[in-house]
Amino acid sequence: RPCLIVNGRHDPRCPVEFVKDAVVEVQQSHSYRSLLLLVDEEAAHEITEGMWSETLLFLHQHLFPSSEHPSSSTGKEQERQMGVTDEAAALETRMQEGRDLEEEDHVQQERGEDRKSEDGKIRGEWQDLEEDMR
Repeated sequence: RPCLIVNGRHDPRCPVEFVKDAVVEVQQSHSYRSLLLLVDEEAAHEITEGMWSETLLFLHQHLFPSSEHPSSSTGKEQERQMGVTDEAAALETRMQEGRDLEEEDHVQQERGEDRKSEDGKIRGEWQDLEEDMR
């Protein structure tokens, strides 16, 4: 089933980092690939014109798939104008890389090894990626 989640980048009630984490978890644990996350770069806890436009386009595409609907290029242009971006795909890759590093750290700690002493740079790079996402 298609699912659309819209969120404001500056939403204090639903911080975008937590929403992104939830999206990635659902995609990975349930093999749920019909999940689209759109983030309005300027919004807080509100529904903007860009969010409405993207929601209506999403509904139209999924409820009436064989009917005429606005071209995807029009939709993409609208995303740029409204500051709404789809971050799920890039986020999924970055989160998986972080989980892989955490898993390696855990395995090495069980063996009595310490990745930080071996290569502290790797952990620092992952922390930098997490900060970039915020």
